Amino acid sequence: MSHQGRLACDAVVAASIYPPDMTPESMVQAAVATITSLGTVAGVAGRRRRLRGEIKENLVLIGDLEKSEVLREHTPVVGWLQGKVMLDVAKLANVKLDTGKTPIAWGSVASTAILLVVFGGWTYWIDRDGYVWYSVFPGIVAFLMFIAILGLTTNRQKPPERTAEEAPDADGGESDGPPASV
Repeated sequence: MSHQGRLACDAVVAASIYPPDMTPESMVQAAVATITSLGTVAGVAGRRRRLRGEIKENLVLIGDLEKSEVLREHTPVVGWLQGKVMLDVAKLANVKLDTGKTPIAWGSVASTAILLVVFGGWTYWIDRDGYVWYSVFPGIVAFLMFIAILGLTTNRQKPPERTAEEAPDADGGESDGPPASV
């Protein structure tokens, strides 16, 4: 086989191994992504390890800040950093933190958004050549869907828990109010 024939054969083999869009840069990116994934699985890298390192750094910083009288007595920085460390430790311990808010019902938000788009689009389609009085009805429904989305995503505070003294009597026992009529 001649030298040119061998080069042509090598080029065919190389083309079959490496796709034409595979540049050296994309090969390096793929290798880095693979190594990072394997490092995370092996425990060498990962979110939990970074969080532990961040906690250690923050504890050292808290110690340094507490040595400074001005920062300790006149700013809330130390308290903020201690709160952050407490939250990070809770995350590491898989403690469920209560935010005091009910979670957003994303299924309801999505279905309401779909209805908003449908009725809003219908209103637009009806009014595409000019205003027509009966386009008000799907427009009102679209507006109500928008208000519903606002209601689903805002003011999600949980009601305060009732104590045993505030709870109504379930057994029909004595209560402070007037007797119930039968």
